[in-house]
Amino acid sequence: MIQKFSKTATQIVILLLVFQINAQEFWKDKQVYTVGTEPHAATHYIFENKAAAIEGNYTESPYYKSLAGNWKFNWVEKPEKKPKDFHLPSFNDASWKQIPVPSCWERQGYGNPSHRGLGMLVRAENIKIPNVPEDNPVGSYRTTFNVPENWENRQTLLHFNGVSSAFYLWINGAFVGYDEDAMTSSVFDISKYLKEGTNTIAVQVYKWTTGSYFESGDTWTFSGIFRDVYLQSRPNVHIRDFFFSSDLDEAYKDAELKGKIKIFNNANEVAKGYQVNIDVYDDLGNLISESGDKSPKLGWRMGNLGAESILEYATTIKSPKLWSAEYPNLYTIVLTLVNSDGEVVEVTRCPFGFREIEMKDLQVHVNGKAIKIKGVNRGESHPELGKTLTEASMIQDILLMKQHNVNAVRSSHHPNDPRWYALCDKYGLYVMDEALESPDYFIRGNGLPGSDISWMAAALDRGVAMVERSKNHPSIIFWSLGNESGWGQNFALISDYIKRYDPTRLISYDGRETDCWEVKDYFDLNSSMYPFIEDDEKQKHWKLLSFWAEPKYDKPYIMIEYAHAQGNSLGNFADYWSVVEKNPSFVGGYIWDWVNQTYNTKMPDGNIRQSHRLDYHPVDSLKVDGDFTEVIELKNECAKGVVFADRSIKPSLLEVKKAQQYIGIKADTLQPNKFHVRNKYNFTNLKSFEGSWVLLRNGENIKKGIIPSLDIKPDETKSFEINLPKLKEGAEYVVNFSFKLKETTKWAKIGHEVAKEEIVLKQWLPSSIVPKGEVTFSEDENQITIAGKRFKLGLNKSTGTITSIRSNTIELIAQNGGIQGPKLNVYRAPIENDRPYIKDWKDAKLNTLSEKVVAIKAEQTSNSLVTINVVKEFSSDSGNIKHQCIYKIDGTGNITLENTVTPTGFENLETLPRVGLKLGLVKELEEVNWYGRGPHENYPDRRESAFLGTYNSNVSDLYVPYLVPQENGARSDIRSLEFSFKNKKKPAIHIESDEPFIFSALNYDASDLDKASRPAFLNYRKETIVCIDSKMLGLGNASCGPVPLKQYLIPLKPYEFSFTLSLF
Repeated sequence: MIQKFSKTATQIVILLLVFQINAQEFWKDKQVYTVGTEPHAATHYIFENKAAAIEGNYTESPYYKSLAGNWKFNWVEKPEKKPKDFHLPSFNDASWKQIPVPSCWERQGYGNPSHRGLGMLVRAENIKIPNVPEDNPVGSYRTTFNVPENWENRQTLLHFNGVSSAFYLWINGAFVGYDEDAMTSSVFDISKYLKEGTNTIAVQVYKWTTGSYFESGDTWTFSGIFRDVYLQSRPNVHIRDFFFSSDLDEAYKDAELKGKIKIFNNANEVAKGYQVNIDVYDDLGNLISESGDKSPKLGWRMGNLGAESILEYATTIKSPKLWSAEYPNLYTIVLTLVNSDGEVVEVTRCPFGFREIEMKDLQVHVNGKAIKIKGVNRGESHPELGKTLTEASMIQDILLMKQHNVNAVRSSHHPNDPRWYALCDKYGLYVMDEALESPDYFIRGNGLPGSDISWMAAALDRGVAMVERSKNHPSIIFWSLGNESGWGQNFALISDYIKRYDPTRLISYDGRETDCWEVKDYFDLNSSMYPFIEDDEKQKHWKLLSFWAEPKYDKPYIMIEYAHAQGNSLGNFADYWSVVEKNPSFVGGYIWDWVNQTYNTKMPDGNIRQSHRLDYHPVDSLKVDGDFTEVIELKNECAKGVVFADRSIKPSLLEVKKAQQYIGIKADTLQPNKFHVRNKYNFTNLKSFEGSWVLLRNGENIKKGIIPSLDIKPDETKSFEINLPKLKEGAEYVVNFSFKLKETTKWAKIGHEVAKEEIVLKQWLPSSIVPKGEVTFSEDENQITIAGKRFKLGLNKSTGTITSIRSNTIELIAQNGGIQGPKLNVYRAPIENDRPYIKDWKDAKLNTLSEKVVAIKAEQTSNSLVTINVVKEFSSDSGNIKHQCIYKIDGTGNITLENTVTPTGFENLETLPRVGLKLGLVKELEEVNWYGRGPHENYPDRRESAFLGTYNSNVSDLYVPYLVPQENGARSDIRSLEFSFKNKKKPAIHIESDEPFIFSALNYDASDLDKASRPAFLNYRKETIVCIDSKMLGLGNASCGPVPLKQYLIPLKPYEFSFTLSLF
């Protein structure tokens, strides 16, 4: 079998080479990737008895011993500096420091992590593949342990769940072995090296090896023993491995449970008469099946010292509770190895979920239902620990995913911590497990491993390791060969192995812009990255979604990466899901990505900030990484999550939750009080939820009720009516629906909202203002002054800008020499997705346009109205923007600004960033109240989750702390906006428009956001900068993917808009 070739035959060759190769040079040889390790096998633990196995607390087993804790540690920058003879028990390590194991040594103060791994160094330093950098840090570890007495005459295994990038192992001074593949388990039989009393472990870890070429991608490379290390004892005749699967009948009711169990003899005598009893328990610990007389037996004598037998087992389980992401029903299979005398030799367990994965009708089916993948890419990351994860942080990720309607996760781009899969089994997530990644070499025209036979064994071993380790997890429904690594016969070999070994799952692979889509026999899914919803002439290299609906692509299609969530992003997300839900063969996709991979760093002043890529890579290195100007400008390549590093959520995650919710509701087109509810779950009846509604008039709740019945089966639609009052003229009416859990689940408490919908029943109408009160004006060569009964306004004639508004003698306009009265605003601090436009914007000097007053005229139109006509030009070498603003000021303090904006020139601009006004208010106006979309940040193409209503906030809370400062904090579809002094009941300023507008209020200007590389370096202003926008460019996904859709662009043409500022 290929498996034996990978880990057995190859190992024999390698062991022979040990006599010819210095052991310290394995890390330089791509054909030496493992020495002395056990064959790959499923993760499992050994228990004292059945009861303990059912309980499953393996850390309490007498046959388990954790080696986590403080180890002695030495770190050097280069291999030639590593300590000599440190592996000997007699070595004096008294001067060495201690390091926690597991941990990443960079997070303990030793060296820096590397973004994109060896790929960046290969390109920056022109390293020739497969060479390894000379600056290659080495960490040397030492610890001791005692073997428990009850382990005598048994086999002792040493497990490393993750060591980056490769390591050598010594026990009591004797060389045991070497292993690469940082992301799967390395297991060594150390029995023959042990002695009574204290035993010494020595481990030497290299940051870079030839294996690092398979671990380069859009993530950080951390080093060291970063996952759990433990000892496990097993009998000499033992269960080495097992693989269970289920086959459901045509009705998806009864299941055939099938298993293959490998028995291994490590004793000095032959084994005979052994059998494996297989018992199946439900989640309550009830026995539902036992093998009894059907227990698989060794029907012959099994030889000693290395003999292996494979036992097969099959039985029918009647009506098991099936496993799915919605209902992750788990059973426990207990395997008991019994000898010929009937004595229990070994007990182990396999958590198991009955489910069946199929590809039918160009769709992916689970248990007979066509599912949609509502997924995220997730790289392992912890803000304090790097790649070392706590179980609590993993659970936190899963709960957040489930609570925001994420049902799937891709282990981008390497196998994860073994505990992660067990948690996905428990809580319910569909997993795509991924073997390897080497995109940087493919991009350079060197597909790796390609068809190079010298990489074959190492590449195949990674695929085998992934499958063998995690094959029993029901959450894994897809195997992925790798990511963005081109194509070649080595991938064909991995695919062929997986298909033959595990036909119960589907295979995926996206090699990026290759002929991978044409090699149909090797994959079950078509896939691509960052597809466009609509055509774009400037970015033809991105495939259109419609491309995958063509008949020749006769497989389900999945967006393996999409919705690039870098910074303020995830525009068009609801548009993507509109397309996915309309096309049955579109399975869904995985957002890039889940969490910002940034790390807490203490600053000189003692504050904690989030470090990012520029902290670890000099600018010169960045110059070779992708889009030259933009990368240097934005410096944010590692912060692409929908949650921040500390797992606080970004506003974009709320949009994900809304777009991917499983309950849809629409209004009836004929009856205004009738609505239709669709159940988009695969297995959940809506009677699990309580539905309610609230009627709002002009943003205020006026009536509420409960939806009478929600007994709606999956994929069914039912109608209901609610008792609505008569809707008055001149008011806006909106009905909001909410669906919440009736009972607490594993992933959320009772009352958690799973879905919501907003339906506008009667559209908003702007209020009309009739001039009132007596108003006067005076004018000198410098200023125009307008006065009413309770206010006074000053406008500077040389700048054409309001410099003062005093209401009841209190100044409202900032007077600290910064930004003052309303002025034209067409620029925003670039977000990552503005990459296609940034250069053109700055070449056109939209951020530094020169301005001049062309004309200004004030006149008394009536006793209650003064009109000021101001014409200004904002220009650069590229073009000109004429801005005419007609101020209409009445005696009660209503200030209406009627604006006409006319751009000319700017031939290279496809879109403006925004069209609106900005003004500076005194900082004390810190309370904000608005009627519009909220409460969270939203933009024209990311607003489906932000419902219309009345909201309030402090100015400081409107700021969103993206890792690199950029445009943020906007709220859209605003009907009215108010600013108040703290603890004052009445607002000081009320703002309305004749059309819904967009606003933001921050203590920063776009120029401040533009300059700072992180929030800690922002220039905190003494005034509040208020932006009132008629138009705002959509967010799009163009940091890696499509620009905003056409309806969210702002073409260069004349715009007219008006705002009214009312004083109180």
